[in-house]
Amino acid sequence: MSTLSGPLPLYYQIKQFILEKIENGDYEVGEAIPTEETLMRDFEVSRTTIRQAIMELVQEKRLVRKRGKGTFVSEPAILTNMIKYSTFAEEMDDLGKNHKAVLIKKRVIKANEQLSRDLNIPLYSEVYEMIRLRLGDNEPLVIRISFIPKEIHPSLFEKNLEQMPLYEILKNDCGIIIGKVCQTFQAVLARSWEAEKLSVKIGSPLILSTGIVYDDQNNKPIEWVKTLFRGDRYRFYIEQNHNYADENNYR
Repeated sequence: MSTLSGPLPLYYQIKQFILEKIENGDYEVGEAIPTEETLMRDFEVSRTTIRQAIMELVQEKRLVRKRGKGTFVSEPAILTNMIKYSTFAEEMDDLGKNHKAVLIKKRVIKANEQLSRDLNIPLYSEVYEMIRLRLGDNEPLVIRISFIPKEIHPSLFEKNLEQMPLYEILKNDCGIIIGKVCQTFQAVLARSWEAEKLSVKIGSPLILSTGIVYDDQNNKPIEWVKTLFRGDRYRFYIEQNHNYADENNYR
């Protein structure tokens, strides 16, 4: 079946062949791709060439190896639009995935200098701290750590925070509608606790987002949040336009 030709390296042509099969749906998510022996025979190449093609696709998270079972098509990464702020539940609904939140920890703390400054509240005032694990189709994907001034909703911890979305509670009980969200992103490595909760190895790449959520009606900060996304399951994109009408931009 060898269809390899041209100046491109053989392993790269085989890699593109497998990738095209994945994108066309010929190899479906969770399905095993042909064995190394089958690919060697079909393309009339060495095992080393086949392994290089597969290794790159594993590194790119398009394939996953399972010891003693074979190589399988990975679940595609979750693509998140950085322009539009969406909740985890909204993202999972868009993907047709079941989702749930597991409340790992909740407590009331005193605001430190950073929380006081970013939430515009008095130093040492009471703040809710909540740590939640978010799952899509029972796969742990995100750890979200929220800090909310207690004065916003004094009885918040009496609510079922696993069954009821936080922003829905704030909207229904306090009339708060989420408006502006200011976030920063950086790459970090999973520490032992984070790795355990997200079912990844210690040192695995994570994407850390920290930010402030504002009330749409009065632009008041209502939440300081830290979110950890699995680096192997998330991709973020942003669309930008260049203002060519401004002559000063031609530089």
